[in-house]
Amino acid sequence: MNWERLHIDDVLSVYTLHFAGHGVTSVSERHCWGLAFTDQGQITYCHRGKEFVLDNKHAVILPKDQQYTIKKQAEGDFHVINFACNDIFADT
Repeated sequence: MNWERLHIDDVLSVYTLHFAGHGVTSVSERHCWGLAFTDQGQITYCHRGKEFVLDNKHAVILPKDQQYTIKKQAEGDFHVINFACNDIFADT
């Protein structure tokens, strides 16, 4: 991936989700790319047999047109920036 060529075309939405307790949520197909981050709490994204931790030290890119599950592990506010970009730059 040549990061210099990546161009964000539009920020579609910005929001915060509060997760409390434990559980699993499934996402069937994201309509756009996303960047998720938090300053407290922890969740794990499971995608294509791999797990990606989102906590105060790790952000996660959410791939467009993909399916994944979210494991809620520690309470917190999780911020998401949904965006459109010029090219597919990751599928995991």
